Amino acid sequence: MITGDNQLTAAYVAHELNFAPKSQRRSLFVSSVAPGAGTIKWDDIDGNFVKQTRSPEEIKALAKTYLLCVSGDKLERIQEMADVGKQIRSIHVFSRTSPNQKTAIVAQLNNEGNVTMMTGDGTNDVGSLKRADVGLAIVNNPAPTKELKKQKK
Repeated sequence: MITGDNQLTAAYVAHELNFAPKSQRRSLFVSSVAPGAGTIKWDDIDGNFVKQTRSPEEIKALAKTYLLCVSGDKLERIQEMADVGKQIRSIHVFSRTSPNQKTAIVAQLNNEGNVTMMTGDGTNDVGSLKRADVGLAIVNNPAPTKELKKQKK
């Protein structure tokens, strides 16, 4: 899930939608990234350190038991790492992302051979909607007026 919403809200929604069925509603959040060292530190919801990963394989293993979340500011640092597409492949939730970050995430996942779907409700989602294999724009049309209803009859 890629969203501009708050990290905790996004994690809650992801749990409700069962994005990580074996996580037992446990989430981990990126607390720091060291691109030069190739490490990502993960904290629990209370800010307690849980794990440091050094490879895409370690992230994939962590994703089997936790819902993994990264915010847009930490994603910027992850994007400086080697094999960024492989690094982000197992992350479940991207929160507080900018329109450019949304597009980059979809592009990186596509480059890794993933099939992507993006839904969006605003002009800020156009880039990622176009880049995804399946793009679904959600348009909020106003309720039809009485005049419009008469015209349709």
